[in-house]
Amino acid sequence: MWFKTKKIKNLTQKKNVWFKRSIPYFIWIISIFVIWFLWLNIVKWIWTFSFKFDFKVPELISNLNINEDENNEPNQIKILLVWRWWWNHDAPNLTDSMILVSIDFDKSIISMLSVPRDLYVKYDEKRYGKINEVYLHHLSIEKNEEKAMENLKNKVSQITWEKIDYYLNIDFSWFKKIVDLLGWITVEVPETLVDYTYPDWKWWYTTFILKAWTWDIDWEIALKYARSRHSTSDFDRSLRQQKIISAIKEKIISEWYLKNPLKIRKLYNAMEPYFNTDIWINGILKIVSDFKWLWEDNNIISVNLNNSCFYWYSACQVWWILYNPPMDSFWWASVLLPRWADYYNLDKYSEIQRFSKLVFHYQEIFTDKQEINIFNSSWIPNKAMYLANDLQQFWFNIPKNNSIWNASWSTYENTTILYNNLWEDIKTLEALKLFMKWKYQEVESPIHSKNSNTKIEIVIWKDYTEITDFDWTKE
Repeated sequence: MWFKTKKIKNLTQKKNVWFKRSIPYFIWIISIFVIWFLWLNIVKWIWTFSFKFDFKVPELISNLNINEDENNEPNQIKILLVWRWWWNHDAPNLTDSMILVSIDFDKSIISMLSVPRDLYVKYDEKRYGKINEVYLHHLSIEKNEEKAMENLKNKVSQITWEKIDYYLNIDFSWFKKIVDLLGWITVEVPETLVDYTYPDWKWWYTTFILKAWTWDIDWEIALKYARSRHSTSDFDRSLRQQKIISAIKEKIISEWYLKNPLKIRKLYNAMEPYFNTDIWINGILKIVSDFKWLWEDNNIISVNLNNSCFYWYSACQVWWILYNPPMDSFWWASVLLPRWADYYNLDKYSEIQRFSKLVFHYQEIFTDKQEINIFNSSWIPNKAMYLANDLQQFWFNIPKNNSIWNASWSTYENTTILYNNLWEDIKTLEALKLFMKWKYQEVESPIHSKNSNTKIEIVIWKDYTEITDFDWTKE
């Protein structure tokens, strides 16, 4: 009995000793947790203070001068992205890559339109040349980067008919630093790319090959993929650059950079030395972190302008509203002009402006793909086919089969656009009004089409004229 009593007593003593010794450990654990919690809040406070994130998003948007709609609600920001080599390059002030980007807050869509470097334009009243030299030209005169970029913004605005809010003048080395920070990015290469004359930076060339595949690439391959000029064309190159931008965005999102103050700080520090801008960059970071739809995969429209099918009119494809004029008229330089322009009339930008209007304000025609059928009742051959070719260039959906017809109706007194059941998809119809000024008539269902799902039918009559004759900017 004594043994048991002693045994119990000893156990109780040991238990009390363990409890007394354990108290400091609990205190340490709680203290570490409290310190960790306070540290996170201090970091967040420092981040908030240093980047001035002490205001509401609507106030930020109004400070950023976002274009406003009729109800004075935030709508869009348009930014001109410009890439050039700042150092260690024989032509550091040529803006060889230009992309006009729109962030549409109402529709939750990012639209990107590349401007071709070889587009021939007027610098001022006396000088002419490629658009990639506009910045260089005005920089040599003004001796001021901000004024030079303002002139480039004005020129792109004239071409696209879009007000540009800000610019980002970026060094190509940014590709190196940002992809190096991220480690790698994932890019889908649809066709094998081969460039036998990629510059090796030793006054010679090297061969660059990237096979068709989905690759995880480092900064060196990313830069070559974005800059390769002799593999395909400048038009394909511009789309590859847009693809790299999208890949960087996806990598940033997948690595949770936008939810970690320290990672955002690293991202900012990696980018800051390599761009000049008139944007309040802290505000842009705030928008990126607050508008969650910017993180989504399916909210980007990526397009460019392309060579015109000037000599093969029946083979026109989307975006083909430029052409290469004879080189002997331009001192044997390879340049691009709008489809209806020539050396003496360079500013025939109407088609480019309408296409830009669709890209930045009528994105629904790119996503909804409302079917359009065309019926020629004018007795003039090929009218329907020519109209279909013109509309297809601007990405309207004219199906290959059973969409173009000749008709002999006498029920229409003029060219008429019939539409049905477009209560929610009215944007495609509104976009058509940028091209066609004729009568619009609502009907209950498609009247002439074989496909019962057709929403828009165009009946051509004798009063029809080419859509290129219609100046929508004066309506």
